[in-house]
Amino acid sequence: MEGKTVANAYELARYPFLPNAEEYLRNMGFTLEEATADSVVARARERIDLAIKKKKVNLDLSNNDIEILSFYIAMLIIKMLANNWLIHTFARAEGERAKEAFSTESKQAVCRIMNQLFRLNLQPVERIPFVLNDAEMLKVEFAAPVVDYLKVNSQLGQIDNPKLALVNNYLYQGIIYMTRERIIDLVKDQFSSLIKKRIARVQLPTKLPEPLLEVINEYKEKIPKPKIFSSSKKFEYIENILKSNIQDGRHRILWLILPPYLVNIKHLSEDEAFEILRSYIDRIGWKEPRADRIIRYNIRRARRIGLMPPTLERLRQTHPDLYTIIVESIGRHEVS
Repeated sequence: MEGKTVANAYELARYPFLPNAEEYLRNMGFTLEEATADSVVARARERIDLAIKKKKVNLDLSNNDIEILSFYIAMLIIKMLANNWLIHTFARAEGERAKEAFSTESKQAVCRIMNQLFRLNLQPVERIPFVLNDAEMLKVEFAAPVVDYLKVNSQLGQIDNPKLALVNNYLYQGIIYMTRERIIDLVKDQFSSLIKKRIARVQLPTKLPEPLLEVINEYKEKIPKPKIFSSSKKFEYIENILKSNIQDGRHRILWLILPPYLVNIKHLSEDEAFEILRSYIDRIGWKEPRADRIIRYNIRRARRIGLMPPTLERLRQTHPDLYTIIVESIGRHEVS
């Protein structure tokens, strides 16, 4: 029994948003005063500070209980602050940390985590019952019933993701066989979303310990004031893109720039954004058989993960080739 508890604590320290985290905390019998011990609060503050600074949140497994409790205390602080920017920033940072840990898990752990989170009925593959070349055979590590796979795909809003289409995976007698890369494609945007939902479910106590109130008051001064993006000129270049005929870089424009702008800056509905993007690709003459599915997928993904479009300066730093294409296509005087 002791070995099972330690293994559970280890996994929850890596993924403290798993469904059985709350049961684990109840079984620990911790009090809020114990959870706000100096070591726990210090780690909670570190997690929040790293997220605010957009730095990598490290994984500290020197004490699993502190790691689990500090995640809970960090969520409590963030819930009290009720700042959407901070919720999104924290969830994104912790989601990236979880995604990195997930990519190196054993096959058994991947299946256990996937089945806890999504009820996928994923199993490790020991033998492939059909012929593949040696290189491909080594990559296939997991299998799940096709019915469960499609159900989870739909629940996660991934049904239009071309990488996850059945035609791009291995099927045999009602079972889908997948690589680790494909499993990561399925969940890579989900950890942050799960953390946001977990924060939303946090129950605030009637009275907070004084040390925690002090921390909350400190963060009220730290977190940036909300920006009103709709009136900003930072994204005027995107309106010019919608009026222009840019042929190169269309795929990146269609997932990185236009959908986030329409749903998260202009706050259009999915159907309104779809109509604009559909008209846009028709006007530039982009003949893509899966256009409608790709557009829907990118709109839903942008809304689900809160993706914001890059400013022109940010685009110059992260995608210099696309920046050059856009500037040359719509004219330097229009984007300065």
